[in-house]
Amino acid sequence: MAELAARCAGGHAVAVNVSVFRCDALILSPGGVRVVQLPGLTSEEAESRAATFSADMAKSWWQPGPEAGRVRETLRWLWEAVCAPVLDAIGATATPANGEPWPQVWWVPTGPLAFLPLHAAGRYPDGDPADTDTVLDRVVSSYLPTIRSLPTAATGAVPVEDAGPAAALVIAMPETPGLVDLDVAGEARHVAGCLPGTKVLTGAEATHDSVRVALSRFPWVHFACHAVGAARDGAGARLLLYDHEERPLTVREIAVLRLPRAQLAYLSACESAYGPAGLADEAVHLAGTFHLAGYEHVIGTLWPAADHVAAEIAVAVYERITTPVPDVAKAALALHDAVRRARDRNRDLPVLWAAHIHVGR
Repeated sequence: MAELAARCAGGHAVAVNVSVFRCDALILSPGGVRVVQLPGLTSEEAESRAATFSADMAKSWWQPGPEAGRVRETLRWLWEAVCAPVLDAIGATATPANGEPWPQVWWVPTGPLAFLPLHAAGRYPDGDPADTDTVLDRVVSSYLPTIRSLPTAATGAVPVEDAGPAAALVIAMPETPGLVDLDVAGEARHVAGCLPGTKVLTGAEATHDSVRVALSRFPWVHFACHAVGAARDGAGARLLLYDHEERPLTVREIAVLRLPRAQLAYLSACESAYGPAGLADEAVHLAGTFHLAGYEHVIGTLWPAADHVAAEIAVAVYERITTPVPDVAKAALALHDAVRRARDRNRDLPVLWAAHIHVGR
């Protein structure tokens, strides 16, 4: 346990246990383990909230209406039942002052909480927009499949000249056979512009085999494409490339990859961090699988994200992590800042900006 606690330098790992007997947050920090009982959380309500939330995500959630209202209510419930007691316990009670470091929380949700955006919990849009009764205004959030998957240390800055023949691999699918087109060409150009020497695979170039081969050559990879989550079948989650109808790139194939040079996987694709209900505790989804395959940092989405918001967030993240030099260790903070800015433009519609999550350190 002491070795695991030492990995939490600069933050806290929080495993939230959901049980019919009682619910607790186990908070691991360099000082040891604390248990915070969560009397406002019950397994029955967590299951009901997760089911309703998932159903609302399948509807026209981007428009103001009953679905959007229920989403805001669920985020308020998450804040009061889970996140506020945890943040109060670790002393994260206000927004850090300018220049002060942001504390980091690595969430390890279990059961139905795995389908809910703990990082976006808070009161929206009640009261003053400057209100800090939100997770986003107090800590930087990341997710982990298990506490043991917390790396021993961040890798830090990786100069482009040391990163191999190219800084990153970008897979962009503006047109995908059998599916609606995506407005991702500009996103791909921006990523490539931030990282000189980037390899871009698009259209017919982005096949199952070409992507599999290329993954081992680049420490950073960016997917801008369609994806299918694994709501029922854990092995069914997949990225949809040019030949997806014959050979989709599945979590089963990604899981067996061993990529020692892997650093960042940015999955700008729908439901890339959404797994099956029966395997909620095992992070059987694309984002979790890329993390377990070796990528220290993975960015994915819990539900379908609006194209323009996803592009804005991606642009902001890459500008932050490539200036003045590429530094993958800034990924979690970069996503946090990008999501906060998107939140400030659409406080009443959390579904537009709360889908993006960071998995890893």
